[in-house]
Amino acid sequence: IVFFDKTKNKANINQAQPSYNPNALLQKMVAKDLVLRAKKNIISAKNIIDLGSGTGFVAEEILAEFVDKKIVQLDIAQKMLEQNSFPTHKIVADIEALPLQENIFDLALSSLSFQWLNDLEKTILQILKTIKNDGNFHFSLLGSESLKELKIARQNCQIPLSINDFF
Repeated sequence: IVFFDKTKNKANINQAQPSYNPNALLQKMVAKDLVLRAKKNIISAKNIIDLGSGTGFVAEEILAEFVDKKIVQLDIAQKMLEQNSFPTHKIVADIEALPLQENIFDLALSSLSFQWLNDLEKTILQILKTIKNDGNFHFSLLGSESLKELKIARQNCQIPLSINDFF
């Protein structure tokens, strides 16, 4: 079952790019929290990948404290990756079809990308193959209870606002 049309999602993300950063307050907050929670693993990691990196909120948080970290940013939308000039490697690719070798990363991070996946289990298995045996994987995602206040406000005010129902 396909839940999300990747071609349409990619086009929408690229189109939203010019106004994304100023309006991405939730995304910035979640990225900051994810990096804080993964800090112990970031300290010891030599090779880090940020899956669904967007404009680079996770990389920005890491590099603010650890300027020497080698980070790979991977995102489906090239225009999002082009938004930052961080000293990272950038790969335009779909998380669900990783073009990566096995056992190369010490740490994989993903902030608010998994709710856009069609096959979560298969994707996680792919990601785990790219991580070294002693590596780690941290991610954050939206769930069915996410944005519930916004959904209630939309309903109470009868605002025609589209909000995804995440699994």
